Amino acid sequence: MNFVGSGVTADVYEYDENKVIKLFHENIDKRVIELEYEKSMHLDLFPFKTPKCYGKVQQGNRTGIIFDYIKGENCQDYYTRTDDISCLERFVKMQKQYLQIHTTELSSYKDQLFNYMNRQSKNLYKNLKRAALLPEGDNLLHGDFHLKNIIIDSDGEWNVIDFCSLCRGPWQYEVARTYTIYATDIPGMTYTKKEIEQRKVLCDFYLEHMGVTEEELKPYIPLIKDILRFE
Repeated sequence: MNFVGSGVTADVYEYDENKVIKLFHENIDKRVIELEYEKSMHLDLFPFKTPKCYGKVQQGNRTGIIFDYIKGENCQDYYTRTDDISCLERFVKMQKQYLQIHTTELSSYKDQLFNYMNRQSKNLYKNLKRAALLPEGDNLLHGDFHLKNIIIDSDGEWNVIDFCSLCRGPWQYEVARTYTIYATDIPGMTYTKKEIEQRKVLCDFYLEHMGVTEEELKPYIPLIKDILRFE
């Protein structure tokens, strides 16, 4: 199988001409894999193109989930290459669109937060207290909505990918997470001068066009910053 990419929990390989397999590392809890598989059954909630899920398979001691292979350039690379501000406009419009959807079919974003916090010990007690004070909500949340998780295919259509953090919650949490991803330097990541400049432009553009201020997102930002360090 040809290698496509890798993440914290899994490697991705071509499965056949039009599909990929997300092959989880052997040490990943089976419940985590099952939860992601269950989430992949709810992608029809999104009003955009998303990869279809074709089921689970075993590859030796590793479990895999099979998806459509979405070939193309991610929006982050496109924006870095072109400085095309219309890319950011469409990104914001997409997020506003799905945040208007309400659902009770998915688990709470707080469950997701607690799972992340259980993976690390630093600031655990403080973060548990922070999370307990946050409100519940029923807005549809992607959970990790940023430019790299949108693929522009050969027809020019935008495809949203990576739904392992799919959940429900207050829209402010989703906006705070997207903002913090670009407003915070992620440990282990290096940025070129151009990328640093673009991240600043993106942060300012994002807040203005989402119609929110950083002050409104403050209840969520410290917790998200801590979590991003361990993802």
